[in-house]
Amino acid sequence: MPNTPDTVWDGSRLRIAVAEDETLLQDFYRTALPYLGHEVVAVTADGEELVKLCDQVTPDLIISDVVLPGITGPEAVAVVRRKHPVAAIYVTETPGEDEACSKADRGVVLAKPFMMSDLASVIQQAMATRPHCIEQSGCSPQWR
Repeated sequence: MPNTPDTVWDGSRLRIAVAEDETLLQDFYRTALPYLGHEVVAVTADGEELVKLCDQVTPDLIISDVVLPGITGPEAVAVVRRKHPVAAIYVTETPGEDEACSKADRGVVLAKPFMMSDLASVIQQAMATRPHCIEQSGCSPQWR
């Protein structure tokens, strides 16, 4: 089901890229996401590296800290979405960032600290609102 136009996510295994600059949280995602039935295809601590990795691995979903070295999580997702209809979850611990992120590009926000059940819930929310690619060649994401 990954990255196909005009389809509804059926709960199947997702290919997930993670951008997080805290090593402890990187390790959490590497463990929790497979436990939830998903594949971690990339992990980085840098926004610019996230963009490069997403070109190589084409994830279905990006989970990104808002504040990253290089470019921010929302900036990196915006660049990736120029080519791929990827869903996004932004992780933040700063009050006010959640509203700015969700208004900017319809990404779903997950506030730190969180539990695995919170992560599972926001994955479902993000996939329900992900952009769809209208053209097969050259992505022009449109929102559901």
